[in-house]
Amino acid sequence: MKLLVLCAILVYSGGLVKADGLTGCEVTEAAIAELEELKTLVDQLTTLVETIIGGPIPEPEPFVIIDPVLTFTWKEAKLTWTPPDGVIGYTATLTTPEGDQPLVRLSPFAESFTTTDITVGEEYTIKIIPIKGDGPGETFISEVFVPVCPMICTFDFRPQCGTDGITYSNPCALEIAQCEGSDESLELAYEGPCDPCFNVQCTPPECSDGFVVGSTPPPGECCVVCVDECSVTVCPTLQCQPGFVETDIEGECCPECVVEDPCFNVQCTPPQCPDGFVVGSTPPPGECCVGCVDECAGTVCPTLQCQPGFVETNIEGECCPECVVEVFADCSAALTSGKITSGKYMLQPAGAPAPFEAVCDMVTDGGGWTVILVRDSTGGNFYRDMADYVAGFGDLDGSHWLGLENLYLLNKQGNVEMLVQVTDQSGVSDVATYRNFRINNADTDYTLETVSGFRGGAGNALFYNKGAPFSARDMDNDGSVRNCAEELVGGWWYKGGMCSRSNPLGEYRTRTEFEVEKGIFWAPFRGKKHSLSNISMKIRDPTA
Repeated sequence: MKLLVLCAILVYSGGLVKADGLTGCEVTEAAIAELEELKTLVDQLTTLVETIIGGPIPEPEPFVIIDPVLTFTWKEAKLTWTPPDGVIGYTATLTTPEGDQPLVRLSPFAESFTTTDITVGEEYTIKIIPIKGDGPGETFISEVFVPVCPMICTFDFRPQCGTDGITYSNPCALEIAQCEGSDESLELAYEGPCDPCFNVQCTPPECSDGFVVGSTPPPGECCVVCVDECSVTVCPTLQCQPGFVETDIEGECCPECVVEDPCFNVQCTPPQCPDGFVVGSTPPPGECCVGCVDECAGTVCPTLQCQPGFVETNIEGECCPECVVEVFADCSAALTSGKITSGKYMLQPAGAPAPFEAVCDMVTDGGGWTVILVRDSTGGNFYRDMADYVAGFGDLDGSHWLGLENLYLLNKQGNVEMLVQVTDQSGVSDVATYRNFRINNADTDYTLETVSGFRGGAGNALFYNKGAPFSARDMDNDGSVRNCAEELVGGWWYKGGMCSRSNPLGEYRTRTEFEVEKGIFWAPFRGKKHSLSNISMKIRDPTA
């Protein structure tokens, strides 16, 4: 039906046709009759509306911008207008000799359109289309305008300095130069005439010996130049004392008072210098001949950057200090010296022939503890001969024994306090501390001389060992028919038939290997069958 009506509209004059683009558009008499009925209905509706409003249906008011005004200069064009009611936006287009530029969309509040995309001597128009709710309104096209450079300026003198360094008589003259010139970057630099050195880039001159860079440019120049250094030097008036004479000094700008040569015709003999001294290069003040000087005099020593654990130290017989290993009497002394980080330090107690390395605990209970024993899961063989227990063994990063001789050297100046930390196989820990602990020297097989002042939850497991010399598998000092070192598989201050209530140097065993008096035990804490997972022993000077 729709196709028939469309065909009928195309050939409303009657007859049969074939319309372009509508293949098979054959219109029947019935279709033309329906179109006649539709036209009659439209005429009736139009008459009804005109009767109601009392006159012909008015044509809609054109939707276009109101009171448009175009202004332009050589570098800018601006179109202003009053917005029509109901506007929801605008489109603006600048038409150039090359065609329309890209369309610009404006907000409904816009009342002007400005463009600087114009060139002197070219023709332009501006098109503005207001947009309302049901679509675009009518297009406004401005008159053709041609930007031209300013032609006439007033004669008032208001100098303007351009960025090209040229002084222009007034703003109008600068604008003409901007319009007609080829320098597109030309702008106003500042109000007033241009300084002759404006925009001049100066490079500091390279001056030869005897010349210096001047403080101000010479007359007529913009940049400073090299000048004779003596030409800018003001010399004082000299009043030389008796025995001195005013003398021009080579390489100096001003004369100086110098002593008249007292050493003329003096014959000098090279001196014989003792150890630590050498012949000087110049005579001392007031002398005519060179003498012996300290061999370190005049030595320029390098600046040292000592690594952690080293300290800058003056070496006897050397002119310059060197970085040497920092050594402390014990960990308490290291703490007093400001070392607050736990770790390895070099120690050399009084009487020690050489320094040795030990671990310092700088955290626990105020720090300053020297670690003498660590037993943990890192293991290691602790069933050894007496010589090993004397010297010490193990890995300072894990299980280790510092050695009886080192322990003796650390406590031979007086009693030390001891901290024992124990942990069982379940991870439960406790401590035992002794206010006084001391062993004797090698002649006594390092007898445990003093152990007193106990406190702590782990129990006192050392009181029984007091007075006992140290025993090892090759040195049975326990004073009983038993060989405690062999039976308990370790070394310690074993004593009598009980051997010991503690065995820190015994075998490291796990829970599945428990056996009475076999393993590492601290009897008051978990008995002699439970082998501890961790034990450590530490000492420090209580007076530090």
